[in-house]
Amino acid sequence: MTSVLNVDTIADKAGTGPVGLTKQSAAKVYVRWENVGTVSTADSLSVSSITDNASADDTINFSNSFSADNFSSGGHAGQGGGTASDPARSLHQRETATSSTRVRTAYPATMAYQEAGYASLIIHGDLA
Repeated sequence: MTSVLNVDTIADKAGTGPVGLTKQSAAKVYVRWENVGTVSTADSLSVSSITDNASADDTINFSNSFSADNFSSGGHAGQGGGTASDPARSLHQRETATSSTRVRTAYPATMAYQEAGYASLIIHGDLA
């Protein structure tokens, strides 16, 4: 027998907020940030802040810690112009901790670390 569930909103048991994801296989962190000059977050989930360590070197600090520092992540970076003169950058994860990850952006042709106009990161793993 086929079932259909149609809802407008799923709320927590008290009806006051969204349902928290803890052990499901959904993304636990995502962030898109501008990282030339002053770092600014365009959109995020479970990110408390971003630390600009140096040129092309940022630390993403999480609102909720992971149970281990071996979570899975993926991301990309670019200049935002979308032309050959504004090539994409690659995003390299340098260090991980249960409450943060440090990333660098590089120009793929030379692998030299270089600022990117924006960067995006998504992380999967179990929260503490």
